[in-house]
Formats: sequence, structure tokens, C-alpha cells
Amino acid sequence: MAPYVSHPVRRIRADPTDEPISLVVELAADADDSALTATVGSASGRVVRELPFDAYLLSVPQTAVDALCELPSVVRVETANTLSIHSHVAEPPEPDDSIVGE
Repeated sequence: MAPYVSHPVRRIRADPTDEPISLVVELAADADDSALTATVGSASGRVVRELPFDAYLLSVPQTAVDALCELPSVVRVETANTLSIHSHVAEPPEPDDSIVGE
């Protein structure tokens, strides 16, 4: 089944730039996050933090969005702004290196 992809993410997929984007990506409940972290790492992005409900806050170049949306384990992709993830954060959160393994 194809993941839910928000309208802003669809527009980014259609015309990506190298600009970074903050995304919330949700994986299937039984999914391993290794493909997600590998895709993020290969795009020189980062997993900012793990969120509830098998979701992750990511910072990636827009050019990586299509590859993330194509991962079989992904069930939802939205911009962090859509979900107001950053609106309550005074400074960007530090990356969780235990997730990405830098």
C-alpha cells in the first residue's frame, strides 16, 4: 500500500531543491528503521529524534524526499510544519546519534 503523503510533500517531490526540509515520517508498526536511517544517511540528512507512534523527525535535502516516500516500511510522510512540530521548540533539537549511528 502506498504511504500517505501530504500535499506539501507531494509538491516537494515534484520539484525538489537541495534545500533542507524537516519531515515527520511514520513507519509501519512492525518495521525495522534501518532502511530509513540508511536512506537519510546516504542523503547527508539526519534523524533529529524519534517521535511517538513509530514516527521520526528528519532533516533531509528535498532531493531525498522521493526516496523516503518509496521505502516499503513508510506509511506516512508530512512536513514538520504541517504537524507544528517546531512551533513549541525554541532551538532545533540535537540529533540522536544512537538512531543514526554517525
